Amino acid sequence: MSLCRDAVCIFYLVLRALDTVEDDVTIPVDVKSTMLTNFHTYLVDADWKYMGSTEKDRMVLEHFPVVCLVFALFHICINFYLLALAVWHFWTFKGPQN
Repeated sequence: MSLCRDAVCIFYLVLRALDTVEDDVTIPVDVKSTMLTNFHTYLVDADWKYMGSTEKDRMVLEHFPVVCLVFALFHICINFYLLALAVWHFWTFKGPQN
């Protein structure tokens, strides 16, 4: 497997997960705000998943431990840049829309 391809895939899945949380109108605003603010910590928590979403892309939240596992296989420098880029991209272009 290509390291670059894997990194791009994880980056996409993290953004998809963030967007799914942000778009799900059934998640209470206070819970959603906390999830979005703390999302960067979920990438290093292999047990974190969210089973309460009703969005069409909820599978990425339900199977987030798999994303964490692949993320953990990358070198620490790649992890830092992927995480920083994903968080920056989300907050710059989307931000929480309560």
